Amino acid sequence: MREGLGIAWRPRAAQGGLRGRGRGDCGMTTGLSVDGSLDTLLNEAGPASKDLLRATTLFDLPVPATVVEALAVEAGGSVTRLRGLGLLDPYPDLHDPSRQALAPSSLAAGRLVPLTADERIAVATSATEPLLCAWGEAAGRYERDPILDLQLTRLAMLAEAAAVVAA
Repeated sequence: MREGLGIAWRPRAAQGGLRGRGRGDCGMTTGLSVDGSLDTLLNEAGPASKDLLRATTLFDLPVPATVVEALAVEAGGSVTRLRGLGLLDPYPDLHDPSRQALAPSSLAAGRLVPLTADERIAVATSATEPLLCAWGEAAGRYERDPILDLQLTRLAMLAEAAAVVAA
């Protein structure tokens, strides 16, 4: 106990205020509880929304919300639910910053089972046309940002969509 400024001060540990905490524990969340929280959120999403979240892991970039919603129609999941749970993160669209784009939370994406080869093809097939429309089909390759073109080309090749590759 130290005396100073007329008050008695003792470290919290001596007061019993830090019971149950080990040495070096500053009250920070441990990896185990973060993993448990992510698993809880993923379970709360439900199977269809979890499948939708898995589908979004195919993209290297945030994609327009309209594309994710088009995938939701097929998967049966809910974009609103995934956003509400913090499993889909919002970004400005890279083609039109006034629109919203979505990407899976990087923490949640790491907890998902990766897409199989057949699932990757199915998602690419479903997403290629809506993505081309959202990122400026009429604009053409030379007016689109090259990073967007690369994403579109990669998906189109996976989906064997030659017309999109040529666009």
